[in-house]
Amino acid sequence: MGRDPSRFLEEVDAVRARLDALRPFPHEVRRALDGWLRPRFLYCSEALGQERPLSPTEVAAFLERAVVGGGHPLAAFLALERHAAALDRVLDEARAGALPSVEWAREVHRMLVGPQGRGPGEWKREPSPATRRRGKAFRFAPPEAVDDAMRRLLEGLETELRARHPVRAVADFYYRFHAIHPFAGANGKVARLLAAQLLVGRGFPPFVVHPEAVGEYLDALAAVEASVPADRFAPLSPDLDTSPLVEFFAQNIVRVGERMTALARGERPLPSEFAHRVVGEQERLLEELKSCAQGSWRVAAAFEVRALFERVREALGLFVTRGPLYGIEVTGAEVVPSHAVPPPLRVGLPASNAGLVGVLSLAIRGDPLMAKAVRFPPDRLLHLGVTATALGMQLVLCWYGRRPEVHHGPAHAAEWPEAMLGEVLARSIDRARQAFEAALRERNVESGAGSRGAAGVARAPGREAANLPASASRKHRPGLAGIEPSEPPLGF
Repeated sequence: MGRDPSRFLEEVDAVRARLDALRPFPHEVRRALDGWLRPRFLYCSEALGQERPLSPTEVAAFLERAVVGGGHPLAAFLALERHAAALDRVLDEARAGALPSVEWAREVHRMLVGPQGRGPGEWKREPSPATRRRGKAFRFAPPEAVDDAMRRLLEGLETELRARHPVRAVADFYYRFHAIHPFAGANGKVARLLAAQLLVGRGFPPFVVHPEAVGEYLDALAAVEASVPADRFAPLSPDLDTSPLVEFFAQNIVRVGERMTALARGERPLPSEFAHRVVGEQERLLEELKSCAQGSWRVAAAFEVRALFERVREALGLFVTRGPLYGIEVTGAEVVPSHAVPPPLRVGLPASNAGLVGVLSLAIRGDPLMAKAVRFPPDRLLHLGVTATALGMQLVLCWYGRRPEVHHGPAHAAEWPEAMLGEVLARSIDRARQAFEAALRERNVESGAGSRGAAGVARAPGREAANLPASASRKHRPGLAGIEPSEPPLGF
């Protein structure tokens, strides 16, 4: 008594029911399903039993952009092209509800092997080459029995599909086609294409055998053949128990169907929807984290820190300028963990902050093109920090070399008044700007260390003074009381 594959067929029905619930598929989903299923089917069918097949990437690249390479002969890509065309025709027939006929089986073979192949569309004229599994050769119908066997097989197909579970009927058809082996070559490809036509036409996923499962595939075929004594074997024998192949079919169809269901449901996002979906999932997760009792304020505070940081960055941009002598520029803007905050700013941060700080840097610095004409004071550097505690948010301003200035405000970034931000920044930056100008004036105008050039701009002492003779230099030095500068220096 053969095995009962009912459990596997129930799983197939469940997968089909899930797919039916999602039909009709939207256009984007249909494209995604076809984009995954078509190259997978062709790769697996082409690679089955091959020693050096095209890789999945090479198959996909050829189908999408006609890219050839990988050291494979051109004939391998031409065979793939014919296979893809045959698959498209077969699926069109499936959608039209057509059943395979003898002439259609011949036509599929012609499409696969091409006009230059071995007997395109013709029954074999010689015994099929031996195919072995675990040392035992498969038995195939002799050439003289092919025509009658194929006609009987295909003419009885509609009755079989009505009387039995479709997957069982297709697996049974597949084995008998294999046992007849009607063509001189490409029998497996023809059988898989016809099986796909029968399954897809009845709403099931196609039968796809991955090359890594070729051993299980051959074992299933061998188990069916071994279900009758050798002297009673015949491809169309009613005594053959095809249950092992039915199980193998069902398991593979379920795997393909589960992947198709995941794609159709969006569990595996489409490329065009990926970014939108990721953002949406993060927003939902953020709301979930905010609702948690433990650390919920820190999650919300981190979100508010980012929001206020963006507002401060936008406001700071209003102060960026460049004049003939110096410029004001933003030199950095990023949100960092509190331990990565610049040391001058870190001392102004509240101890129990949210652990996330928006840091912005601003500099008042002289124009480097004027550096030889003007003695500039050191740059004025400002670090701004945006942080939060459980009680509210803080804006910390720290000019290099000075104590931090902390401004407290509401816990929500949107509640910080625009006028307040502008006033705080304007007062602080303008004070530093005035100090920079005062230092600039002191170095170049009010100090006696420089001299005015032709344009009236104060200049630093040049090489001319440094290269004067010593006597000339001494001539202008202030002397001691009662001694003329021209006299030699006294020795004490």
